[in-house]
Amino acid sequence: MDVENEVPEHAETPVQEPAKPAPKVPSREDAFKDVQGRIIALTPKVADAAREHERCKEETKIAKALWEGKSAELTELCMELVEIDNGTWQPRLPFPSADTSGPKVEDPADSAALDVLTEHGLTAKQIEKIAGSKLAAENPMRTVGDLSRAINKNGWWHRDIKGFGEAAIEKVVDALTAYRNANPLPEPADEEVAF
Repeated sequence: MDVENEVPEHAETPVQEPAKPAPKVPSREDAFKDVQGRIIALTPKVADAAREHERCKEETKIAKALWEGKSAELTELCMELVEIDNGTWQPRLPFPSADTSGPKVEDPADSAALDVLTEHGLTAKQIEKIAGSKLAAENPMRTVGDLSRAINKNGWWHRDIKGFGEAAIEKVVDALTAYRNANPLPEPADEEVAF
């Protein structure tokens, strides 16, 4: 067989692809409907994302407040340790503990009007500031006992009294300490034991 004269049975001819039609320019009506449909589909997703954002913001606020509170508590403890170590430590306010397991004892602070603290170093103006403060709005603030409980409950109590600086804070602490020294919490009466 003569290879030179052999003609291939299937000669491949290049296939031309048909020309792609030019993209159709949408009419104003079609464009309006398309964009309107995408807006309708996207609107609830935006609302869902906004709700999720608000939920996360609330969780972040709570977590931040918790972190700041624990951080402040740790700072106070570190400061107390430094004061103990360097000999400048002073005992904290001697308020009655919150232990209610024993017999009920009448605390004189619960019947002493707040202005009795003027006898222990506070001014009438400072009493006014305390009574009209955010601290008083959140807690009843009629008696010395009310103020003591509010301070025990909130380590940052002084931030809720507008215009209270370091000197005023110390005066409140000193006045409450002096009041408690003059009016100690009575010891519970011993129960009579029958023999």
